[in-house]
Amino acid sequence: MDSFLELLTKDFDSNPLFAFFSKEEFDEFLDIATIEKFGSGEVLFKKDDEPQGLYFFFQGKVQITRAKPNRPPRVIAEIEAPTILGEMAMLVHRLRTSTATTLSESTVLLFARDDYNRLLGENNLMAFKLSHNMGIILAKRIEMMNKSMMDTKQEFKEFSSFKNSLFNDWNF
Repeated sequence: MDSFLELLTKDFDSNPLFAFFSKEEFDEFLDIATIEKFGSGEVLFKKDDEPQGLYFFFQGKVQITRAKPNRPPRVIAEIEAPTILGEMAMLVHRLRTSTATTLSESTVLLFARDDYNRLLGENNLMAFKLSHNMGIILAKRIEMMNKSMMDTKQEFKEFSSFKNSLFNDWNF
């Protein structure tokens, strides 16, 4: 077993994705998930792709980009392991809204969306706990985004005030 998987297995209950999981539920997750390896520069998914599932990154770095028509792609984020990608695609079926490209050799556990939906249909408790945990992770990300937006708004106000002072108050 990969050294990270050994560490993950040892301390799985400290990972927010596996909060409230029993050891049996965690083992079930590992049995269903597949380990996938990607080289640097490989595309995990592209904008408008059908979602494959939840990517649990435990090694590597990925760049998220988004392109608008007639414009070059814009880097949204660069994310390092450990992290997850695809939680929105798991919870809400929609096409991918961005492109994910590896920036280094990367290893992920892929938990397929079809398996997740099958387990939900079977009223599998592990799948419901996974849903709950993904919701918490998303809520925390939204909270961080809101804080960042408020900080940016405050910085903009300060810049505007300085600009007004610079052009209105200073006489040369």
